[in-house]
Amino acid sequence: MEQLLPQLPLEEGKEQVKSIFQQINDSPKKMLGVMVGLSLIISLTFFGFLYITQTLEVSQGKNSQNQNQETSNTSKDDGEAQDQQRKQDLRDISQALRSYNVNYGEYPVSLENLTPEFLFRVPTDPATKKQYDYRLSVNRKSFEILARLSSGDELSQTGD
Repeated sequence: MEQLLPQLPLEEGKEQVKSIFQQINDSPKKMLGVMVGLSLIISLTFFGFLYITQTLEVSQGKNSQNQNQETSNTSKDDGEAQDQQRKQDLRDISQALRSYNVNYGEYPVSLENLTPEFLFRVPTDPATKKQYDYRLSVNRKSFEILARLSSGDELSQTGD
């Protein structure tokens, strides 16, 4: 049995044992580094996903404006379709104005200030192709957007 085990000098055996324990001690450090690295990668992936999702939502909102405009042009009842488009446009503008107010603490002087951050483009009346009437209070803390329906009635959207 003694012949099967190699005979190592005592010092060389101690060095091998130290080497084994050193490898064991280094493993938790390596694992910690790997775990920190993976955590960082997962965090960056998560925040990247959130950013992309938010960007897509804004993009889809802008696309819905374009789709609503195209849909109104192909409808059989142009007056009713145009009125629906006007209502949607006022809702879109109103939402963009509220978002602007949250970011800047007041409403913009002009609807043009909403592009491109809050609207892809400022919607226009489907019949006249002119911008909707936008009225801003003197203190810039409230607004009113007006549109004229095909019946001649006035449609209004307000915000404080």
